[in-house]
Amino acid sequence: MIHPRLDDGEQMVVALQDHWVTLVMPIFIYIVGTLLAVTLGAVGMIFFPEQEVTRGLFILGATAVGLLFHHWLFIYLFEHEISAWIITTKRVISFSFLPYVKHDVSFIIISELHEIDKRKHGLLQNILNYGDVEINLAATPAPVTFHYVPRTSAFVNLLETLHKTPPDNIVIERLRKNYFA
Repeated sequence: MIHPRLDDGEQMVVALQDHWVTLVMPIFIYIVGTLLAVTLGAVGMIFFPEQEVTRGLFILGATAVGLLFHHWLFIYLFEHEISAWIITTKRVISFSFLPYVKHDVSFIIISELHEIDKRKHGLLQNILNYGDVEINLAATPAPVTFHYVPRTSAFVNLLETLHKTPPDNIVIERLRKNYFA
């Protein structure tokens, strides 16, 4: 987990990662890729037992496909582990990291929140308790959207409480207990 440098008087309340449902599709694709690699290897072994070069090319291709999908799954698992939202007493810090591709850090100052909206569409999002959070800031025309936020209602309620409560009156342990216990 990433630990950001906090300002004076700022305390970390909670850190959240994307909901685990974001890993379902990469794991499914990994399983399909692994089955493809095994199939390529089996085709080489079964249909070309006497032709060593052809069999070797099929096995080499199967190994390359297997390594490609294995590496691809590792990248998504790494992204899931590193990317997070960290809610502090003053900011919401969003870390979005995908190896080789992106490394974005953005933050929203809680005192500048104008409107917060949660969206949970469909049966699956309601059963598994995840959704999108859209935050409108007074100074920006376009809203900031966080996707696949676990415990969406608790996330929104925590931000609203932090927005309404003066920083001197915030009790971190009570917030954690009330919203994420």
